[in-house]
Amino acid sequence: MVANGAAFLAPARTVAFNHEIEEKTSIRVIGRMVKMTKQIKLKMFVLFYLIAFGIMLTPEKVEAQSNASVTFSVQQVFESDVQGVEQTFLYQLKALKDSSSVPDSQYTNEFELTGSTSHSMVLSFTEPGVYQYELFQVLPDKLIKGYTYDRRHLTIEVTVSYDRNRDLQALMIAKDGTGYKVKELSFFNTFKGDKVAGLPDKDGKLPQTGEERAFFLLVIGLVIFWCGGLILAYKHIFKTSSES
Repeated sequence: MVANGAAFLAPARTVAFNHEIEEKTSIRVIGRMVKMTKQIKLKMFVLFYLIAFGIMLTPEKVEAQSNASVTFSVQQVFESDVQGVEQTFLYQLKALKDSSSVPDSQYTNEFELTGSTSHSMVLSFTEPGVYQYELFQVLPDKLIKGYTYDRRHLTIEVTVSYDRNRDLQALMIAKDGTGYKVKELSFFNTFKGDKVAGLPDKDGKLPQTGEERAFFLLVIGLVIFWCGGLILAYKHIFKTSSES
């Protein structure tokens, strides 16, 4: 009877043991699934955070600038110790031959400056390159006595290139005839003298021109000749009266 009872309990224990193993296995599987779920959620959160952070760091796309420009002023300083003299002078900005093509509208520019004043200029570019210009004062065909003209020729060099955003940028430098950089584009003209032809002097009288001076000298010569003739005639009359 005991043997039969043990034989009867053995299958029951086996079933219970297997059930316990299956239960433990299910708990392990569920634990692993929960762990994997947490890891997946963590990875998804990190991925989402990286994507959001990347969007924040992505620069806003801006349309590249297709042109660049430089602005500068040309200054004239005029000094005179006489009022009413001519103070207007002509200047020219001329493009020099270089490796880049200069726009036709910027090849030659002429402008006038009167007295001590300045003139603002803008140069625009649509292609990268090195652009060179020459700035100088256009002297009159016949220089007027008393004036001192600024005869310098200044070189303006503009370098146009792309920046890291593929936008055009322009950098300008200016040099004098010796190659030294200058900070200001300035020209100095002066007049020194008592009077100018065609302008009133300090007494309000017009200065004598060449023709007026020649006429004045002719009149003086005639007066001297006439006085000399009178003296000779008087001497001749006096001598004749004495001999009689």
